[in-house]
Amino acid sequence: MSTAVVQQEEEKLRQQQELSKQDQKIRLDQTAILQRAYDKAAQAEEERKRRERKRDESRIKVLLLGSRHLASWIVFYLRNTATFVIVDRLDPETIFTNPEVKKQVPRRIIQSFQLSEFDIEKGLGKILEHNTFDFVINTLGVSDSGFATNNPSYTAFYNNTFTHSIMNAIISARDTNPHIKFVHVSSDKVYGNTGVPSGLNRIMQADQKGGQVEVEGYWREFRIDENEPCNPLGVKAISRYTQEIIIRQLCKTYGIDYIIFRVGNLWGRFTDQTKLINNMMIDVLRTKMIHIYGDQFASRHIVNIEDFAEFIRDLLTSKYDIANWNDIYNIGGDQPTRYYIWGYAQFIKTIISGGAAKGINPKAAYVLPWGSVKIVNDPPRYFEDTEEAGIRIWMDTSKNSKAVKKLGYTATRDIRWDESFKELLLWNAHYHLGMNSEQIESIREKITYTLR
Repeated sequence: MSTAVVQQEEEKLRQQQELSKQDQKIRLDQTAILQRAYDKAAQAEEERKRRERKRDESRIKVLLLGSRHLASWIVFYLRNTATFVIVDRLDPETIFTNPEVKKQVPRRIIQSFQLSEFDIEKGLGKILEHNTFDFVINTLGVSDSGFATNNPSYTAFYNNTFTHSIMNAIISARDTNPHIKFVHVSSDKVYGNTGVPSGLNRIMQADQKGGQVEVEGYWREFRIDENEPCNPLGVKAISRYTQEIIIRQLCKTYGIDYIIFRVGNLWGRFTDQTKLINNMMIDVLRTKMIHIYGDQFASRHIVNIEDFAEFIRDLLTSKYDIANWNDIYNIGGDQPTRYYIWGYAQFIKTIISGGAAKGINPKAAYVLPWGSVKIVNDPPRYFEDTEEAGIRIWMDTSKNSKAVKKLGYTATRDIRWDESFKELLLWNAHYHLGMNSEQIESIREKITYTLR
C-alpha cells in the first residue's frame, strides 16, 4: 500500500474520531441539559409540595364520622380550607363516589379508616392519639325508617352504643386534643308528633250566595323552635333523640364545645335514594306511579344538602364564633307548610307528565305521556308510616329564628327550587336508574314546566 493511501486512511480515521468526539460532546451536553431540566422540575415539584404542606398546616383539621352523602358534600365544600380523617364502619372510600368530590378534591387532604362497631372506641382512640383535631363532625346514624323498623335492635345499638363509644374515645383523648369541638347532625324527627290531626282540616268558607259552607282546608302552619318539647315516635326517632342526649350531656360533663343541628329532609344532588323526593322521582320513572304510604297530608321540611354543607363550611371558617356553640339549632328550608307530601308528589307528576295546572300546555312534550302518571295513596307499611312519617312539623327558619339570627343560615338554593327539582330529576335518572347520556338529554329537552 502506497504512502498516499495510508495517509488518506489515517485522515479518514482522524476525522471519524473527531466526529465521534463531537457526537460524544453533544450527547454529554444534551445529558447535562436534560439533567438540569430534571433537577429544575424536581426542585419545582419539591417547592410545590413544600407550599402544599405549608398550606395544609394552616388548614383546619377535621375528624369526619361518616362517608356517604352529606359527609361527601362537607368534604367538597371544605376542600380548600380543611384536611380530613374520615372514619366509617362502611368503606370510607365511599366519599369518592360523589362525582364532584372525585373530580375536585385532592386525595392528599384525606386519610380514611374503616372501623367496625366493635373496635370503634379502640381504633378511634389510636387516631386521636396521633392527631390533633379542631373539629369532629358526626354524620353517622340510622336515618331510614323502614330499615329501623325491621332492625330495631341494631338501630338502637348503632345510634346509641356506637355513639357512646365515639364519645368515650374523644373524652379519653383530651390530652392530645384539648380544644376539639363536636358538630352533630341530628334529625327534625326528634320533635315527633306536635298534635296536629291527620288528614285535612274542616273550615268554614264563604259561598257564592254570601253564606258559609264547610270545606276541607289546610291546618295552620305549626312553626316550631328549639324550645319545643321533643316527643319522638318510632325506634329511629327515639334512638336519634337519645343519641343527642348522649352527646350533649357528655360534652357538658367533660367541657367539650358542641353544636347539634336538627335537620329537615335532605334533598338535592347526590342524596340517598330513600329520601322523600328521590324516592318519588325514581318511583315515577320506573312505574309511572308515585306511592304515598299513610297520611298524604303529612308535612316535610326539605333542606338542600349543598346549602347545609356550605353552611357548615362557613360555620367552621369565615363565620366561626365560639359564642354560638353549646346549643341546638333547627335547620330547615324556605318552603311553607302547605307543601305536604301530596303536594310534592303533584309537583313531580306535573313536571314529568303535565297536569291540570295554570300555564301547563297539554300539547307539550313531556318525559312521560300527558296525564299518564298516577299518585297512589297506599295504606301504611309499618308503624312509622302512621306516626313518625305522619308528623306535621315545620321548623321556624324565619329571619328571627335562632339559626338565621345567630349563625347566618340561609337556604339559597330553595329560592329557585323548581329548577333544583329539574336538576335532581336528571341526577336520579343517571345515577340511580343508570340512564345513558342520550336518554338524559331527551329528558332535559322535555322538562318544560317552570314556576312563574
